[in-house]
Amino acid sequence: KVIRCIETVDPAMVRAGVPLYILSGKIARKGFKVLLCGEGADETFAGYRLFEKFHPSLTRDCDEFEAELERRLRNIDTSELQRVDRCTSAHGLEARVPFLDPGAPPFLRVEIRK
Repeated sequence: KVIRCIETVDPAMVRAGVPLYILSGKIARKGFKVLLCGEGADETFAGYRLFEKFHPSLTRDCDEFEAELERRLRNIDTSELQRVDRCTSAHGLEARVPFLDPGAPPFLRVEIRK
């Protein structure tokens, strides 16, 4: 069901999609229509494990670090946000992403530079 829903067999997308799909079903059965999710937070706070290689004790290359954050943010609509939208809407839910909201407090907001 999840693979059909997210329309990919990419292992990382499926691994993240399975719990989201199941949880979305449980939330919908409780009568909720809207939920908040944390997409954009890892890009804001460099929360992905792959960012460990940019730790100050290992590198001083801030340009590479910023480029990777920006790349992930520019592609978030075809990866994380797409998975969230498909898994939640499959159960009649609408997901909101406060970390990507332009009205969020500046310390929480991720800005996409063109």
